[in-house]
Amino acid sequence: MDYEYKSQHFSVEIAEALLAETWTPGTKVGTIRRYLLRKHKEHGGLEPPQGRTGSLIVLKALNNLRKKAKTSLIGNQVWRIAQKDQWIFGEGAHWVYLYYFSQDKQDAESKGESVWECKIGKTDGVDQNGKIKYDAPETRVKNQTRGTPKPPIIALLFRTDLHGAMEKAIHGILTLQGKHLPRAQGNEWFLTNPIEVTNIVASINHIGTIYPVSLSQVFEKERPK
Repeated sequence: MDYEYKSQHFSVEIAEALLAETWTPGTKVGTIRRYLLRKHKEHGGLEPPQGRTGSLIVLKALNNLRKKAKTSLIGNQVWRIAQKDQWIFGEGAHWVYLYYFSQDKQDAESKGESVWECKIGKTDGVDQNGKIKYDAPETRVKNQTRGTPKPPIIALLFRTDLHGAMEKAIHGILTLQGKHLPRAQGNEWFLTNPIEVTNIVASINHIGTIYPVSLSQVFEKERPK
């Protein structure tokens, strides 16, 4: 397959496109820059144009994607890049997450429904010594879903210093709406979707002041065809 950016100088637009195909729970800008440039040149791309540095290009791309909830600065020059079907919102040391199984979503959509079973939980983002646990959400979810036929999709990650309060608020609102699903596997399952939960968090955590892009734009690909 031909590389779309062959013979083109490395740019912010190219960096954004390559970042969209990349995932990391936490990597420094310099390492991300080296990876993207190597990938670009291996496929026939060119160095940045004269007068522009790869680091500034990548940093601009990371900040552009941050406004779209696809990246997050989680440490000193350390960035998390979202997975394909994932969005990252907020600021803080800890995490509230939402995950679901793709089959549940497919089953719901086949019936013309827009909500399906989703798990909403929380996890600490730092250890007892204050060291960042970059893959804390993935580790937590992996421990909860051992033995399942397919891994779940961790669709939402909310960074916050008040993860306990945020989790309780989301649970409470969804429960009041009659969407709580009692299950043997736990008490944190709800009949909802990522857009609905993000709107709840936006109403209690002022996401709109952090991300100057409407939620409808952020989730454009998630909307039913």
